Amino acid sequence: MSELYGCLPANGCAGYRLTVGEMMGNKLFAEVTELTGLPEELIGKDFKALLERKGVAPESLTMQSLREVLADYLTQINEEINASADGISPGTALRGKLS
Repeated sequence: MSELYGCLPANGCAGYRLTVGEMMGNKLFAEVTELTGLPEELIGKDFKALLERKGVAPESLTMQSLREVLADYLTQINEEINASADGISPGTALRGKLS
């Protein structure tokens, strides 16, 4: 069983502890979405798009597929930063990858 520790800005950084041993599917999707501290309307659509790119439906999300999706996303962000440093306008490197 895994546990995640951190700070939620929405609760004044009082901290949280999340046990994710059995959490999967829509429950895991909802928990991750909530823990971002961002409105579901803002993060939910993008998070679903990231999952779809990897062929993962929210109802079949596992910790392993979540790790893979987030690793892919961080790689994209890194590419975006590198492209920006090379003179490409921010947003160009990622544009179209999420759709």
